Amino acid sequence: MENYRQMKKIERIITICAFAFIVVFSVAIFSFFKLGSLRRQNAQFDEQYLALSSKEQVLQSDIEKMQQDDYIEDKAREELDMIKEDETLYVYE
Repeated sequence: MENYRQMKKIERIITICAFAFIVVFSVAIFSFFKLGSLRRQNAQFDEQYLALSSKEQVLQSDIEKMQQDDYIEDKAREELDMIKEDETLYVYE
């Protein structure tokens, strides 16, 4: 009878250990796949960051150029047909 109780106790311990091993192994496998997914997502974000950084540099350059008086004057002449006070505008038809 004592031997039977010890066997049942050992079986319970083995069952609990097996269950714990399965849970830990499952969590490890899930974490491994999740880590791979996160790494791929991180690589995509890095690519997007580089593209946006490049675009930001271009836009910043455009802003600086557009704030210069020469650029504003050229655009006013081209698009609004504006002239300086001491200039004469000749229109040909």
